Amino acid sequence: MSRVAIILGSNCESVSDRMEVEKVIPYEEISGFPQAPVKVPGHALEVLVGSLDGTEALCYSGRYHRYQGISAYDVAALVRHAYHAGCDTLIITTGAAALTDELSAGSLMAVTDQVDLTGESPLVGPTMLFPDDVPFVDMCG
Repeated sequence: MSRVAIILGSNCESVSDRMEVEKVIPYEEISGFPQAPVKVPGHALEVLVGSLDGTEALCYSGRYHRYQGISAYDVAALVRHAYHAGCDTLIITTGAAALTDELSAGSLMAVTDQVDLTGESPLVGPTMLFPDDVPFVDMCG
């Protein structure tokens, strides 16, 4: 069965409102999750476990950002967690600034690429979230 992970950006909690929630886990209770020194408004920092329209789902209500003083590796902790929880689909939402007059607030768009100007890789980090993690991603499949 397919399992989807959804990482919500600021003020995107309406997605989680549609879930049938079985369990709520605060990020601080998950071993290996970073503790950001700066909190971001609109991010609950909890995992909702349940289903969305009949599909098993993990909904990460809030995410980490580099400007919170944590590494790129720690920013990617939610993605690694979702992978190890068996998720085969990942959706990341964001509140993106207006790119064109044709888009209004709440419009749906797909971001297909991004430019990383940080010079940091999320694959480099002092510890792994899970013992079998390796800092290499198979790009062949």
